[in-house]
Amino acid sequence: LPELKVRYLMYTRHSPALQAVLSELNPEVARRVIPLDDGPAAMIEAVAALKRGEFVAILGDRMPHTTTRGRLTTEFLGGSITVPSSPYVLAMGAGAPLILCFAPWLGRDTYRVDFSEIYDGTAVPRAERGARIQRLAQLYTSRLETLCRRHPFNWFNFFDIWRIERDLPSADARHGHGGA
Repeated sequence: LPELKVRYLMYTRHSPALQAVLSELNPEVARRVIPLDDGPAAMIEAVAALKRGEFVAILGDRMPHTTTRGRLTTEFLGGSITVPSSPYVLAMGAGAPLILCFAPWLGRDTYRVDFSEIYDGTAVPRAERGARIQRLAQLYTSRLETLCRRHPFNWFNFFDIWRIERDLPSADARHGHGGA
């Protein structure tokens, strides 16, 4: 649809090669990127885009390793992972629906694209936002886990973004060495 406007939140500082390729392949799409390198400015620009009726695409599991605020811990594959709260905070702040999109590869040139709304954009009382954001983040990671189990060879990352925390014994205990 030509009238559909999509903006893309992206950490441009971490991917200069991707930015260069994107600029060469499709300069119009490259101009629609909202750089996440300055988080507050990016969120202001994203809210403005949503208020204009544009779509804002964001990867729900990406955050810079230096971020200490805005992290949520969710259950994932028998352990826990940390995901950003920003997609949920952004949607609630803008009063915009939050729609998950997954597109697992099914085989030669075949993908199954699935969109599902997990938040309809209605106002959430301030006292309930934290719990609601946590539930939305868990819903996201639960759906991601289902897809990872269903399509285990679809998932790779060039960066360690899914550091799964588990209650594992220390290396010394696993190898029969006593601890002090």
